[in-house]
Amino acid sequence: MKAPKKFHFMSIILILVLSAAAVTPVLAGPPEFNDEVIDYTGPLDNPCGFEITIHYYGTIGWQLFYDNNGVLTDAHAIYGRMKETWSANGKSVDVQISGPIQLKIISDTQVIESLKGTAQVITVPGSGKIFGQAGHFANKWDYTTEPWTFIEVVKEAGNASWDWDPVCAYLAP
Repeated sequence: MKAPKKFHFMSIILILVLSAAAVTPVLAGPPEFNDEVIDYTGPLDNPCGFEITIHYYGTIGWQLFYDNNGVLTDAHAIYGRMKETWSANGKSVDVQISGPIQLKIISDTQVIESLKGTAQVITVPGSGKIFGQAGHFANKWDYTTEPWTFIEVVKEAGNASWDWDPVCAYLAP
């Protein structure tokens, strides 16, 4: 399976969370809850043959879990308040982000990213809703690189449809 490039933002976000965790006092006990405001605009890696700009914004709710030594072991990202828009040539499509996404840190360099439910729904005028991913998908990544380096598929149960044709056709010049 080709690793979805769409979730490149998770690498940026996890690096921020891991950096914050490194300066967070040792916490043993219940999980820690944080909100993180995101407002990113930049290029979207895509196969359309023209530039698409992504605007990714809103608030991610984080639930952070630590072991008895205060080391971050798990992170749950709640995306319900996030918004995403892809734009090109004066047109745009909205991407519904659902989640949750669970990040299980398995070593100093590797993480398992687990997506459950509907990961993204794109609505393209004239084509309707296009589901990007629905089910349970888990991938192992090296999170010390930017962007993350895909290692292997851990679990793949459900439907993943990455049909770019309706998106490219709608956003085309």
